[in-house]
Amino acid sequence: MKKNELKIFIPSLLYLLLALIPTLKYQWPLSWDIFYHVHVAKLQLESWPTFWDNLTCAPYGRPIYYPPLFHYFLSFFAWILNLNPLLLAKFLQPVFASLTMLSFTYFISKIYDARMAVLSGFMLFLSPLFFRMMLPIPETMAMIFVPAAFYFYFKNTQKSSIIAGIFLGLSSLTHLLTAGIALTILTIFTLAKRRNKNYWIMLVVSTIILSIWFIPLILKYGYLFRPPPPEIIPPTRYPMVLGIIPSIFALPGIYFAFQKRRENNVFILVWLITTLSISMLYIFGVKLLVDRILYFAIYPLATLASLTILKIENRKIRLLLILALIFASIISGYSTIKSLKPVITESQYQVVKWFEKYGDKKSVVISADYRLEPMIVSIARQPVSAGGYAPGMLRTICIKKYLENKFTEEDIKKDKVKYVVIRSNMKKPKFGKLVYQNKDYKIYVLSFQ
Repeated sequence: MKKNELKIFIPSLLYLLLALIPTLKYQWPLSWDIFYHVHVAKLQLESWPTFWDNLTCAPYGRPIYYPPLFHYFLSFFAWILNLNPLLLAKFLQPVFASLTMLSFTYFISKIYDARMAVLSGFMLFLSPLFFRMMLPIPETMAMIFVPAAFYFYFKNTQKSSIIAGIFLGLSSLTHLLTAGIALTILTIFTLAKRRNKNYWIMLVVSTIILSIWFIPLILKYGYLFRPPPPEIIPPTRYPMVLGIIPSIFALPGIYFAFQKRRENNVFILVWLITTLSISMLYIFGVKLLVDRILYFAIYPLATLASLTILKIENRKIRLLLILALIFASIISGYSTIKSLKPVITESQYQVVKWFEKYGDKKSVVISADYRLEPMIVSIARQPVSAGGYAPGMLRTICIKKYLENKFTEEDIKKDKVKYVVIRSNMKKPKFGKLVYQNKDYKIYVLSFQ
């Protein structure tokens, strides 16, 4: 690597340092989703490989429909390092943050240059969504693979298309939404540039890799995906979500990219337009978590914003603007990181610890707070009625009847329910004996005696 290209590591090193702040400050990782993923990683540690989860959606259990690579990664290194997977996930935050940033800046440096890459990296810190790059979840790991897939596909040779297919396949074995958006971008870019032959090579390779997990899973259990409840963000609020400064500076960049439709400009435009178009599919009734989709737009937006700045001809003004933006990026990034906190509260942890110590590890827990169940199952290994990742729920017991006291003794026996966790202001469940309470929650054991 040339000395000039070493500059692309600067945003990555900055993000590494920023991500260390919450990593060293808090006991827990930052994401709620990580509790479900730690649970599945523990299942793989206990019986590898397994396609069945018997502890969530209890007493029925369910197939593990979530792609496995992140869980294998987590379980493997937890085993090698002899670490609790939750602790390992916490220390993955600065690693994932720096690698995601580096993967992106390296790609930009190859299709543009090092200056563009560094500025694009700093521009990401001005987006409120940039914090997602450090979350220890499959989406983040997949976004390390995606720019690599883009880079090798961009080289447009048969060999590089095979490598692109490998990275896209790894992404699909990690997070299907990320891989699906990446494939859509590559497909539209292919149609625009007429790269049919190498596209099919990439697609075949990635499909073969994806099938390693999904063919055995589908043959055994079929496939199910229930769209999550939509979270809508109107397009008028997109600049606020994506970042005001990157959005403003990206507008002239879009014009410049359209004006000079070089291959790199076309790709970045396709990336941005495709992602924004997908985010608006809710207009046609598609259930979407719009903020999750918009996260994928911050990368091309930052690139186009950087293109605007580097197009300024007056060298003095350009340099002053770059320095001002770098300063603003550092302040904004630090401010965003400082505001992040783990989702688990002290009251929730006390409930989890009770189940870890006193739970029988076989009866089902019903919780009025759905956020508690992934925490209980991942730490205490107590079966729960739901347990996170709602799109993969095949069959569940009726939680509502227990929370509304409309259940019978026969229901308890059939559903194998023994524990009900309610909020402190909720009515006691019938047949319930209070065994624990704190300021937010009460735990009842159901008994007929």
